[in-house]
Amino acid sequence: MENEKYNPITIGYLYDSDNCQSISIDVISKLDYVNYSFALIDNGRAYIKEKNNLDKILKYKDIGVKISLSIGGWGADGFSEAVSSKNSRKIFIDSIIDLIKKYDFDGIDLDWEYPSVSFANISSSKDDISNFVFLCKELKERFLEFDKKIILSAAVPCSDKYYDYKELNKLLDYVNIMSYDLSVSSDIANHHCNLYANKEIHSYSSADEAVKQIMRYVPKKKIVIGIAFYGRYGEFKGKDFKLGDKLDKPQLSSFSYKDIKEMISNGVEVLWDDIAKAPYIISDGKFISFDNQESIKEKSQYVIKNGLGGLMFWQLGASSTNELVEAIYRFTKMNKTWQLLEKKV
Repeated sequence: MENEKYNPITIGYLYDSDNCQSISIDVISKLDYVNYSFALIDNGRAYIKEKNNLDKILKYKDIGVKISLSIGGWGADGFSEAVSSKNSRKIFIDSIIDLIKKYDFDGIDLDWEYPSVSFANISSSKDDISNFVFLCKELKERFLEFDKKIILSAAVPCSDKYYDYKELNKLLDYVNIMSYDLSVSSDIANHHCNLYANKEIHSYSSADEAVKQIMRYVPKKKIVIGIAFYGRYGEFKGKDFKLGDKLDKPQLSSFSYKDIKEMISNGVEVLWDDIAKAPYIISDGKFISFDNQESIKEKSQYVIKNGLGGLMFWQLGASSTNELVEAIYRFTKMNKTWQLLEKKV
């Protein structure tokens, strides 16, 4: 292991929607994994409700890209019941194995948001955290019987709560930190996908803070940090506001990167927070926080400097251009200085 060449991976989540039609092979070829999203849970069994483009996505395997199935997502219920006992876990795991066999998935990504808490009105139990470990252990055992190369990962928040990382480290191949949506409930104009915390604007959550917490339990080579292919926006009451000021409406709504690019092309200025290493826009009473090529450069350099597992992003369909995937590829796979084609865009 000591002599292995360092090669940070890139994982692209892909939500199966009409936007999949605009995704090119050239873009996909720059990824290591596509996490097909989402399978859901019904009566304790995993199932894929809509698979409009699944056959097309699975063909990406022909160019060497691995396709994992992501189970869950925000507001996806059923995990707590499915993992509550050894018998229920067997039923759940059997259904996962059936999906792997049917579609030849290369991995499973568990996206339970979040064990032991009823966010988005999902069911929860005080035993969820330990039962999630049992699920991963029993699932991994089945993988080893079926195909040792199947990857098991989990999408987790920027926190060491909700999961027993010490035990999960023995079972998971990657821990995908969802280092975005960090300011959704905040009434302060701060970043939703910043690399570093900017305490001057009361912004304390960041990808860096999450890495420091989770790296106490999980080796750096398994840690993957997130990039947002969308922006979060809130609204000021009035004009002449700045980063860190109070919002009249918090950042609950979102813009795709495509929408943000249209704003920029129409003359909206992109501002830069050099502490957080994050871009933002203040225009027409709106505050918009997002990732762009420059923040991707910073995150890529951070991954390489710290020897992390790699980068992931949500999600491919939110960008109609190739530039964000291209930026990830150039700054990680090519691993050399790249002069931005567009200044701070």
